[in-house]
Amino acid sequence: MQTARIVGSLVGLIALFYVVFYLVLPRLLLTRGTFAERDLVVLLTILAGIGSAWAAHALGLSAALGAFVAGLLVGESPFAHQMRADIGSIRTLFLTLFFTSIGMLLDVHWLLSHLALVAAAALVVFMGKTAITFGVARLTGVSPLPAIATGITLAQIGEFSLIAASAAATAGIFPENLLSLTVATAVVSMFLAPYMVIYANPLANWLSKKLSLTSVSNGVRETEASSPSRCAVYVVGFGPAGRQIVEQLADDFILFHVIELNPVSARKARELGHRVHVGDGASPDFLQDTGIADAAVVVITVPDPESSATIIRLVRSIAPDTRIFVRARYQVSCERLKRAGADILVNEEEMIGMVLAAKLHDAVFAASDVAMACAITGAPVPEAASIDDPDQERDIR
Repeated sequence: MQTARIVGSLVGLIALFYVVFYLVLPRLLLTRGTFAERDLVVLLTILAGIGSAWAAHALGLSAALGAFVAGLLVGESPFAHQMRADIGSIRTLFLTLFFTSIGMLLDVHWLLSHLALVAAAALVVFMGKTAITFGVARLTGVSPLPAIATGITLAQIGEFSLIAASAAATAGIFPENLLSLTVATAVVSMFLAPYMVIYANPLANWLSKKLSLTSVSNGVRETEASSPSRCAVYVVGFGPAGRQIVEQLADDFILFHVIELNPVSARKARELGHRVHVGDGASPDFLQDTGIADAAVVVITVPDPESSATIIRLVRSIAPDTRIFVRARYQVSCERLKRAGADILVNEEEMIGMVLAAKLHDAVFAASDVAMACAITGAPVPEAASIDDPDQERDIR
């Protein structure tokens, strides 16, 4: 009966979170001006996390579980990257508190006294998680070498397992020694996690040779053949200028990624079938999450010179070799945008002058506008001029 109540509460909580995070919160953020208010987005994110923890606790579930489920649902929203970037400083604070609490759980004396046991447990976790991740990756069609590297990268114990172990110990499910072993193994695993990422590819190559998993095709190694190509065009800003770019090149089989802060413009880009990243292109964390490091070309159509210069510098730091095309709204900002790292500049004021001159030329010398031609050239306006009379037009000129 208790199990059924817990399962029912969990299902109800997930259903409630689904309604809030997939129906209510997106509609709220799509309202005019709401998403542009960065402080409001941060406040909504914090309220979502705290409210989810409170709701789970009110239903007799773990508050950590409620916050975890809420994070999963928020992570699937189109605003996830920007929300994560906005709460960067707060995330650092909470991570510090979290790992401090984990450190308080660790019994250093017990760890040193059972070092062999902890090392064996860490090795079992590493091998087991690597094998499981490798198997899942192979089932989804990933080739052997990247599958091994992915398994090694994800072989550490996650932070949520510590929360689960602590809750189990509090409920009397875990004995004290098992909790100490779990915490010690997790701490060792997290300490080794950066090295797992750094040495994942070399270790994967070594294991693939030992297990004869490396495949060679036309003299090209599998890892090289499967590496992503730099073929995408990133358009920062989907206003009239950005839409013109995408529409003009729509038939050229170019893969467009659109970065747009305005949710309404982002929805229009998504309706056209483009990959959309909703957020501020001037945010380093958000820009990194968009995958712009693999862009072949970045086109910046933001009208504000300050924002454009900031985005150019960020793109240059993430993707030094990427070609950057920039809209320069004012002549005086061109030099600064070039110094920031722009490759190609389109001076808006020059372009306007050229277009206006061309239209003026057409108007002055058009056969249908004899009066304007006479006014500009100083010739008298004929009283009974026929606009279709080529001799009359030639006399005016």
